[in-house]
Amino acid sequence: MIVVVVGDLDRDSENDQSQVLELLSELKIRYSDLLIVSAACDMGIGKIVRNKCIANKNNPEFAFVEISIKPWSTMSPAKLSQIYMCKNPALVEIGEVFHIFSSGKTRGHTFDLLNRIHKSKRPLTIHDKTGKVTYYNYQTITENKVIKQGQTIQSSNLKDFLE
Repeated sequence: MIVVVVGDLDRDSENDQSQVLELLSELKIRYSDLLIVSAACDMGIGKIVRNKCIANKNNPEFAFVEISIKPWSTMSPAKLSQIYMCKNPALVEIGEVFHIFSSGKTRGHTFDLLNRIHKSKRPLTIHDKTGKVTYYNYQTITENKVIKQGQTIQSSNLKDFLE
C-alpha cells in the first residue's frame, strides 16, 4: 500500500511529532507492503516523516520515497506556491491512501492537493492540530465539486467544504 503522509510546514510541535509517529506505527501494522511517500521533508510534517523512515539507513523500518522541489533562486510567494504545487500531481498519481496534517485553513498547495485527492476519489484522512482525525470516503461524495479555498477544516463531513 502506498500511503502519502504530508502536512503544513508549520506543523512541527512535539504533539505533531507524536501524532505522526503514532500514525506510522499504525500503518506499519495495517499494511505488510507499506511504502510511505512524503514531500517538503526539510521542515514540518515531511521532516518528521523522513527522519522516522530513514532513522536507520542500514536497516530501514519503512520503505520511503521523498518527492521534493528545491528552488535555487528568489521569487515571489505566488510564483513559489505555483512551483510547489507541481508536486501535487505526482503525490496523487502515486498515492493510494492519503494522510494530511492540516493547520486548519485550506490554502495554496494544500488546497490544491485536497482538490486533486477529491477528484481521484481515494481515501483521505485529515489530522488537525487538536488531534482530531477525520476520514473521508470519496465514494459517497458528489462528483465535480471543489473544496473552497480558505475554509477552516472543522466538520467531519467533507460535503461541508464542497460547493
